[in-house]
Amino acid sequence: MDAEAARIQQIILKPRRPAGFGLPLPKHLDTWISVSEFPEWIQDYLTFCTSSAYFDLGPYSINPLQKTYSFAREHPRLFDAGYLAVAGTDNGDELVCAFREPHGPILILSHDTLWTTQSTEELCSEFILVSPSLTEFFEACIADTGLPGDYYDALKRRNAN
Repeated sequence: MDAEAARIQQIILKPRRPAGFGLPLPKHLDTWISVSEFPEWIQDYLTFCTSSAYFDLGPYSINPLQKTYSFAREHPRLFDAGYLAVAGTDNGDELVCAFREPHGPILILSHDTLWTTQSTEELCSEFILVSPSLTEFFEACIADTGLPGDYYDALKRRNAN
């Protein structure tokens, strides 16, 4: 297992063991991971660090692998551009991992924008950085370091800086 994926797995398991964590993957998800040409660290994250059920971590609901897969199918333009949904907010905003970038920065996107914007470029221009990496995202969730609760909270913080 990739070192970053192992670190994420330890972060997730530190507070509690999420339901369905560590169970064998359903065949369709295992096949999707193997044929999607993901970088190795994302393959390891999806294979070893996801749960079969949602679980709360910090201010977010961490997606089960099925949700990540479904999001990729529902929003192929984002998936093709290199984004995977990893978590969500209470109001439906999505947190995505830019899996083609080193360390996979985590970005937030308003659910309103997601469903009303047609252009991939416009969607990507609306992203707001939440964490510089997937690992640091999980560390911040555990530490409860004041991550934004939703897209508009992230926008307000960005505009204040």
